[in-house]
Amino acid sequence: MRDNNISFLCLTTGGTLVVPLRVVYGFLEALHKTFSTKFNVSKMETATTAYCLRSAFSADLESAIHRWNTNPPSQQSEGTQALMRKIEKAKDAVSLNISELLERGEKVELLLDASIALEEEAQVFKKSGNTLENALYQKNMKMTAIAAAVVVVVIFTMRANFHGENY
Repeated sequence: MRDNNISFLCLTTGGTLVVPLRVVYGFLEALHKTFSTKFNVSKMETATTAYCLRSAFSADLESAIHRWNTNPPSQQSEGTQALMRKIEKAKDAVSLNISELLERGEKVELLLDASIALEEEAQVFKKSGNTLENALYQKNMKMTAIAAAVVVVVIFTMRANFHGENY
């Protein structure tokens, strides 16, 4: 790990005891955090000589090595835990979005069913409207024919009365 020209290095043993990388990186992150809080890393001169901070940081280093060798905090470092929390939040957001999409899909299906039913009702209404229009047209034609027949009978009757029985 490197920060402002300061390198943090961790060597582990191989063989039967294999240390997972997340534990190594967790140790390095903890060491970097302790070092950064104890020393102002951003204002540290680049010309600092090797081992010049050994006496000031050796007790912290030994304590961290002992703590991580005997009882490492968690199998996951704080960074990994933060990443896992972010992943969980993202999964929750995706789940929520999917459930909202499914709800919208159900609503769309309901709207589609309602529009199909409305279209069928409109067709039935149009058919019954056409039937009613035809019935009213026929009734109107009958009334017109009856009125015309009455007018013709009245005209013949009036003509017969004016011209007498000869007509």
